[in-house]
Amino acid sequence: MGGKVDKKILELFLAMVMSLLPVSLGLAQGDGDQNQGRLVFSASGGSIQQSFDSDGHVAATQIRAASSNGATVISNLKTGYPAMTEVEVEATMSVAQGTYRVAFMHKGQKSLELSAQDGSSDQGRGLATVDSDGNLPYAVEAEQAMGMDMAVNVSLPKATE
Repeated sequence: MGGKVDKKILELFLAMVMSLLPVSLGLAQGDGDQNQGRLVFSASGGSIQQSFDSDGHVAATQIRAASSNGATVISNLKTGYPAMTEVEVEATMSVAQGTYRVAFMHKGQKSLELSAQDGSSDQGRGLATVDSDGNLPYAVEAEQAMGMDMAVNVSLPKATE
């Protein structure tokens, strides 16, 4: 080992830390670092802020990142809902420069996909499933993205009549 860090371990560590940091993301790895020909995800200068309702369930989440780049990683939003709860996700995302893509999952499949690039925004609504730890998993992919801002509202689906 001798001080040499395995890139795969670093990539997994980055993904884990990004999903667990409650308030700020201060991680940076040099852009362009490769892992056997695959770009490793990096993010810097960001924050995650969440508000919860009186029952302890997440009501709103605001995610910001100054810059992000890299292959798809899975991140998690803490929800406060029991495992396997079906929730409705309403999200709006924008990016000042580059490309940023997010996909929320429902029963193992992508259910809500957002994509923004070079000053544009995207929004959508869809169902998602809380995982066994009470988190809402979502996939993120970025290409030289700067100035990303995303608002996510989570609620129980409204009963249909």
